[in-house]
Amino acid sequence: MRVNIALAAFLLLFISVFADDPGKGAAAPGGRAVYRIIVNLPDASRAEKIQLSVAPLKYNKDWAIAFTGDDGHVGFYSYLQRYANNRFTSIRKTVFLYGNDKGYYYHDDTDAQYRQGIYAGEYKGATDGCGNIVPFKFGVAPMNVWVKKEGGALNPYFSEAELQTFSDFGGGVYCHESGTSRDPYMSIRENLDFLKGKLGVSPTVEVRPNGDNRYLEAIYALPEIKCGVSGGAYKTYQQEALDLRKNDLKLEKIVFPRSFGMDKAQADTVAMKRSGALVHFGTHEVFADSVPSFCQGYLEWLHKTYGAKGDDSVWPATIDEIWQYNYMRQNTAINRWISNVEDGPGAKAGTKVVFDISIGDDPAFRFKELSFLIAGATVSDDIRIYGRAVTKSTANNGSSVLLNIGWNDNDIRLAEKYTAIAEAHMKDTYASDYASDARYFINRLNPALRQSFLNRLGNPPAKSEPKNPGK
Repeated sequence: MRVNIALAAFLLLFISVFADDPGKGAAAPGGRAVYRIIVNLPDASRAEKIQLSVAPLKYNKDWAIAFTGDDGHVGFYSYLQRYANNRFTSIRKTVFLYGNDKGYYYHDDTDAQYRQGIYAGEYKGATDGCGNIVPFKFGVAPMNVWVKKEGGALNPYFSEAELQTFSDFGGGVYCHESGTSRDPYMSIRENLDFLKGKLGVSPTVEVRPNGDNRYLEAIYALPEIKCGVSGGAYKTYQQEALDLRKNDLKLEKIVFPRSFGMDKAQADTVAMKRSGALVHFGTHEVFADSVPSFCQGYLEWLHKTYGAKGDDSVWPATIDEIWQYNYMRQNTAINRWISNVEDGPGAKAGTKVVFDISIGDDPAFRFKELSFLIAGATVSDDIRIYGRAVTKSTANNGSSVLLNIGWNDNDIRLAEKYTAIAEAHMKDTYASDYASDARYFINRLNPALRQSFLNRLGNPPAKSEPKNPGK
């Protein structure tokens, strides 16, 4: 009886706080996210078969892939991320003026009117296991002295606004040296403060600059940094060795020169891909000249082989997303018990399999989302979720139900930000582009939160083609 009373009291709290609006509710105390999942069964015959666990990889994928670029070259935004997200991608050629450091580069603030380019035609990536697209993601480690307020045709690096947009669309931003101090600690401290001020995000991963291990040593004194990349593998701090499938997160890294070939990229991916592996592609610069061989070649091949148009086995991720998911997975506690107390309006009498979940979190984490597997259940079962579900998707996954849950209020903020931008450009020539950007963020939300945003978008015209499309 004590258990039943506790369940009834708990449900009263969650129904009043969360059930009516999954985007509201107080944050869990102590930096933890708290959920209760109940599977309602007509009788006890299946109760013992119903089990819940955290998927080893997000979306219960077999392996992960990440792309990173050192120094913050704008090509990772203008030629790669924009392409994977089916945004307008310039094909304006890079023309070098003074060697490898000067040339004509695409920037939003100087080339937005220069509509010589392409659309990919669809998002390039995989799915979340529930039919929602997850585009390929890219990361950069910018030096703050090279991130200027504006772009400009001769600037090969991110502008401040582009770095913010890149981050909004899931781009990873890693800590680099600042470029202003020779002291490793002060250099990283300055870079962290810059990125926190510009993006509102503290990087949790340090990418060793210039092969100098002093920077890895310096992060011992920086609580924001949780994980350091050292050579071909991770060196971790403040936590035991991480894992994708085992207790050992290994970084299988492929380093490309400033220009790279599709055949080699494909061969290296096949050779290094294994169950639970993180395949990590690293390079410095990405030029417009490389779009045909890389964006339209390698990404298309990956999309059709291991992505949404292939076996859908890959998790498109960033290094910090991998690290944060594994931290939360390793610090999640699940308590399972059985009750016969009705759990809310519409529930039928029967057996309730109850899972109380407590997830370790950190204020600096960007990717506050876990994937759960409910073994022995199907989506046709009466499964009820009590907790802060800003993002949510479900689907059958073999003999289990895959449940993806996220609790980051920033997802709501981004949906509002890009919906407002789309509203301000309703009469523009490329209004559909802005609406498409907004829908990317809206479609990530829990279905219960989407409609108010979709109503504001209305029906913009079909996507306009660039003046000089090129394939």
